Amino acid sequence: MTRRGWIRVVAFMTAALAVMTGMAMNSFHDAQEAERRLEYGYQRAFADLVNGVQQIDTALQKGNVATTPAMSAMFGADIARQSAAASAALSALPFESRDLAKTAQFLSQVGDYALTVSRTATAGKPIAQTDREQLTQLSQTAKALAGSLNGVLQTVHTRQVSLAEVMNAAVQEAPSAMGDSIKEMEAAFPEYASLIYDGPFSDHISQRTAKAIENEPEVSADAALKIAEQLVQSTLKPTGEGSNLPIDFYSFSGQSGGDTIDVRVSKKGGRVLSVSTSRYAGEVKLSPEQAIKKARETLDRAGYTDLQHSYYYNEGGELFINFHAVQDGILCYPDLIKITIDLADGAMMQLDATGYLMNHAARALQPPKLTVGAAETRARATVRVQEARRVIIPSNGLNDVACVEVQGKGTDGENYLLYYNEQSGVEERILILLEDENGVLVV
Repeated sequence: MTRRGWIRVVAFMTAALAVMTGMAMNSFHDAQEAERRLEYGYQRAFADLVNGVQQIDTALQKGNVATTPAMSAMFGADIARQSAAASAALSALPFESRDLAKTAQFLSQVGDYALTVSRTATAGKPIAQTDREQLTQLSQTAKALAGSLNGVLQTVHTRQVSLAEVMNAAVQEAPSAMGDSIKEMEAAFPEYASLIYDGPFSDHISQRTAKAIENEPEVSADAALKIAEQLVQSTLKPTGEGSNLPIDFYSFSGQSGGDTIDVRVSKKGGRVLSVSTSRYAGEVKLSPEQAIKKARETLDRAGYTDLQHSYYYNEGGELFINFHAVQDGILCYPDLIKITIDLADGAMMQLDATGYLMNHAARALQPPKLTVGAAETRARATVRVQEARRVIIPSNGLNDVACVEVQGKGTDGENYLLYYNEQSGVEERILILLEDENGVLVV
């Protein structure tokens, strides 16, 4: 190669090296910028969390001295809003859910509890002394939590540890200051009394028992096997035991027509808990009415009688149907059995009786203070009433609420379901009824 050729090669390599160096520097700077943005996002989320907890404490203090229902309702709504904001900030932080489990539970409970108190106040009822005592304790907990969070933030600033480093394996050689502080904060989380109220985060939810079978004796595995085989009309084999808390069950499996069938039977009472199959829906040959009849026959064979279906929906040849218990002519929505039927031949594809087993029991129903006729009169202010009936619905805390269900058409052409509490007259819930060629759903 000539001297001029070598010069060209060297010049080309030098230029290429310069370009590569520039690209590497740009990538490095981009990575640094991305890391800075990520860290800023974490710092912003943590600051929002601290501010949210402080605002919760302030609202709790003010709400606890409110003397009118309107003011109590306003502060209850404010606490719920601040709780939701703090929970959102917490979820944006780079921690495993178990690292801040107590903090997350507190934020969920305080917001939900405040909404329950707000609903009480909205109904014109005074805040009970026990609720005021609980609000005081929650305020003290929020104050302590805010102090702990500020302490964690101070630790980070003092030791110059970034929030992003908490989940970075590069700091494994030395304990993470932030990680240690979080663990210490969770370990020292202030205790507060169990919150028992009508809401989804109430402590009583985890303590619920299966009402339909709680007093029933346990059956043997052999007896449970016979129950399962009688239902699916196929030979099954035991596959073990398990628990769908609080329901302990036996599991069985087998084959039918090339499809796998899995059945679970409760140990207490020997009731069918669930059935699942691997079959796919065939060509549609049955009407919804015919499929519902087939479903009822299957449920009768499973020992579930005196049921009434509510809503159903056809999806790809599979008809999903909801059945509920009926007591004294009153539909009990919580006592739910979900069953899926193949519209090709009426065979059962899926069954889930968890709702029924958890909620079904003979209920001591009080005479209604609000009649069906009176509820219809109220509803006529906003809808054209089509029908009405007495029902039981679940509250947010999974408690029974006796209501009058009024179905009517609104001025927008939509079908609505309005639920009025039989005892207080309070409008408990509003749902939209969606009907098309595939069935009926509620939202």
